[in-house]
Amino acid sequence: MATNHSFVFCQPKFFSAYNLPALAGEIFPIPARWNAPPLTRGCGTLRLRILLPAGAGGLALRLPDIATASRVLINGHIAVETGQVACAEEGVVERLQPQLLPLADAETIDLEIQMANFADRQGGVWGPVLLGPHFILERERQVSQGYEALLAGAMLLMGIYHLFLYAFRSSDKSPLHFGVFCLLIGLRSLLTGERWLLSVLPDLPFWISFRMEYLTGYAAVPVFLQFFHSLHRSELAHWPRRLLSMAAWPACIAVLVLPASYYTRTLPYYQIITLVVIIYILSCSVF
Repeated sequence: MATNHSFVFCQPKFFSAYNLPALAGEIFPIPARWNAPPLTRGCGTLRLRILLPAGAGGLALRLPDIATASRVLINGHIAVETGQVACAEEGVVERLQPQLLPLADAETIDLEIQMANFADRQGGVWGPVLLGPHFILERERQVSQGYEALLAGAMLLMGIYHLFLYAFRSSDKSPLHFGVFCLLIGLRSLLTGERWLLSVLPDLPFWISFRMEYLTGYAAVPVFLQFFHSLHRSELAHWPRRLLSMAAWPACIAVLVLPASYYTRTLPYYQIITLVVIIYILSCSVF
C-alpha cells in the first residue's frame, strides 16, 4: 500500500523522535516536492506515525528518491542514510537512491525522514512511500531493476551495432546519429528509476551521476532530431532542425558548466523544446 498520508513537516532544522512535539510543524502531503520558497533549499524533518494491526509482520518500507540527501529513522534508530544531511550547504553530501527497509515486528512505527537539499530545483520526497509485505516489495524492485537492465542492455547493444555500421559506411550519417541516441538512452536508463548504475558504482560522485542523468536526456533530443533529418534530408527544410538544435544545445552546455542548483532550472524550458521537437517530427511524418 502507498502511505499517501500527510506527514508533519518541520523546518529549518532537524528534530528527533524525542524532541519533536506531537503537533509541531505543518501538515505536508507525500509525495510532494519542495517547489516554492522557502522550501526549495534547506533542511527539514518529516514525521509519520504508522499504526499496524496486531500480528502484522514481515513488512517493509520502499522509499523513493529523496532530494538530495536524507537520513531515515525508524522508532528513533537510524535505518539508512543516503548521502549526508546537514542544514549548512557545505556539510551536505548529495546522493539519490531508492531504498527498501525491512521493518521489525511492531504495532507502532515512528517514521522520520530528515532531508537536506541545496542542489536540485525541487527538493523533497519524489514519489510515494510504500508499505507492504517485504517479499512483494522486494520482488517489485527486482522486476523494476531487471526491466531497466534489459532496456539499457538492448539500447547499448543497438548503439554499438549502429556505430559499427557507420564505421563501415561513413557516407550515411543516420547509423551514427541513431547509434549515439541509443547509447544516450541506454546510459540514462541506468541513472534513473532504481539507479542501477549507482548500485554497481556506489562511490560514483553525485556531481558526475547527476550531470550524466541530465546530459543524456538533454542531448538525446537534438541527436534524434538529427537522425530524423538524415533519413529525410532531401524532403525537409534545414532551418527547423537548425533552429531547434540552437535552442537545445545551450541547455546541454549549461549542464556541463553550471552547478546543479542552476542547470536543474533549465528543465521546464527544455521540456517545452522537447514537446516542440516531438510535434515537429510527428507533423513531418504524417504530412
